[in-house]
Amino acid sequence: MKVLVVDGNNLLARGTHVLPTAVDTHGRAIGGLYITLRMIRSFLGSEPHDAIVVALDWGVPSFRKEVCPEYKGKRDEGLTPEEEHIRKLYKEQVAYCHELFRPFGMVTARAKGWEGDDVVAALCTVKLSEHDCTIMSSDRDFTQLVDGKRVRLWDVGKDRWTAPDAHFCLKRCMDPKESDNLDGVPGIGPAKADKLVEGFMADKDLQEDARPEVERFIIWCTATAGAAPGSTIGKLCQKVLDSQQKVRANWRCTYMPGIVQDCAAALKFRRTVPDKQAARDALKELGLRPFSEDFGSLWPPFAGLKCPV
Repeated sequence: MKVLVVDGNNLLARGTHVLPTAVDTHGRAIGGLYITLRMIRSFLGSEPHDAIVVALDWGVPSFRKEVCPEYKGKRDEGLTPEEEHIRKLYKEQVAYCHELFRPFGMVTARAKGWEGDDVVAALCTVKLSEHDCTIMSSDRDFTQLVDGKRVRLWDVGKDRWTAPDAHFCLKRCMDPKESDNLDGVPGIGPAKADKLVEGFMADKDLQEDARPEVERFIIWCTATAGAAPGSTIGKLCQKVLDSQQKVRANWRCTYMPGIVQDCAAALKFRRTVPDKQAARDALKELGLRPFSEDFGSLWPPFAGLKCPV
């Protein structure tokens, strides 16, 4: 089965920023829902799938806050009144998004105490391991799951497939994305992180070592800094060694394969099957008039969706 795994929070947030003023007849925000459904329908037009699972947040794992107390700590700080309002509208739509997704046959998945990113990872690597999975999101952290065969990532921000990168998480540990509010290695950005990983990959013996990649990388940095302390690569390695505890903490916070079993055990699903009349009613109730008026072309890719879990 070919399953589309949607990063629900990501698409709803993007959609709300695009259409923050759209509301239904009850005054509820619907801009995020409208854009999300439009993106999914557009993608299915060129990439048919047999099932859709929408992953959603249900908290943040306590270990992330323990290892990295600053994790996403400033996400709601320093916002303008307009940004606070948009974030409020986004959160409201997350709360009732199932009213739109379920009639269209889209299963929703959550895990108490876990983020939607973790749910996506648990679905693709554990619950849906026997199926081909397409992740739909603009979050490049999912690159670490991509193998180019069974698991693919469609970047909705750039409208293109994301190439596999087996060392993506290692680079993120040195240069975290801004929204995670994690401290990286001072003086090391994307280009220098790439250079370090390239040198690390050239050590074939370490690539065959069974220890976690982040530990093998620090071993390589220690050897390289000691052997060539005055060289450019040696100086970069020393920067990593000076921040090695932070690199290890970032790895634990961002390395998805390390948490998938625990998250998978906590997964809860709202299972459903496509219901044409219910879908029509949902569009009407939510005031999504453009879809209602063109329902004949909207519905076909959803009509045959199955429940994969």
